[in-house]
Amino acid sequence: ITGGNIHTTGSLSNGEANGGDIVRYLAINGSFQGKVVYNTGADWRLADKDDEAKVNSMLGVALGDDGTYDVLVRGFVRLASGAIADAGGDDGDPLYLSDDGTVKFAPSTTAGDFNKVIGFCINESDDLIWFDPDKTWVEVAS
Repeated sequence: ITGGNIHTTGSLSNGEANGGDIVRYLAINGSFQGKVVYNTGADWRLADKDDEAKVNSMLGVALGDDGTYDVLVRGFVRLASGAIADAGGDDGDPLYLSDDGTVKFAPSTTAGDFNKVIGFCINESDDLIWFDPDKTWVEVAS
C-alpha cells in the first residue's frame, strides 16, 4: 500500500507532509508502535544491532501494536518518543539501528554488533525521520 497519510500511527499530526510505502503483510508480534521491526517470515519483531538476522532482514517501522499489520518500509515517519537514542548528531545526519527498535546517530563500535544505515534524521526533537534502510551492513570486528 502506498499511502499519503499515516495518521493511524497516532504519531503525526494533521497537516504534516507524511507517508510512504506501507505493507500489510504478517502481524506485528509485540507492542512496538513507532519502533524499528524486522520480518522473520512469520511475523514482525523488534529489531536491534546485536543480531545479524535482525539487521539483515527486511526492516520497517511498526505503525501499530501487537496483532496489527501495517508496517512502513520506506518514507517519512515519526518514531516513538525518544526512539533516537542519542543526541550526538544533527538534522539531516544518517541514523543507525540501535537496541530495542531504536536508532542512533553514531555507528556501534562494539565487537560483534552490526551497523546499518536505516535512514536520515529530519527533526531530532520530534523523532521525525526519513526511513529507507540501506541494503548493506557491516559487522564490527573484534
